[in-house]
Order: sequence, then structure tokens, then C-alpha cells
Amino acid sequence: MECVRINGRVTKKGKRNRAMLKKECKYISPAELVSYMEKQKSLLRKLESDFMEDRSMKKQDV
Repeated sequence: MECVRINGRVTKKGKRNRAMLKKECKYISPAELVSYMEKQKSLLRKLESDFMEDRSMKKQDV
């Protein structure tokens, strides 16, 4: 649960993820929340790397 908190408060990203999970599942454990956030971070990393590859390919074409 420490990953979710900064200075003892839940971060904005944590609140948003918690709200999304509450819609999908009725009960959220701290472990489920952290695993969900880690999955989202890995998706963002993949998107970022794909974006950077596309950007570098466009620069090479020009």
C-alpha cells in the first residue's frame, strides 16, 4: 500500500484507479489495487516506447 500513498495520502492516480476498480469489482484489497496500478504503468511504458519508435522512424524518413 506504500506505493499508493505519498506523505500518508492517497495520490490522484490512486483515487482514479480505485474508482475504476470499484466499478468493475465491488471490493478492492490493497494487493489488487497495487497490481492494477503496476499493469497500467507497464501499458504506459509500452505505449511510450512505441511512440518513440514511430517518432524516430518519421525523423529518419525526413
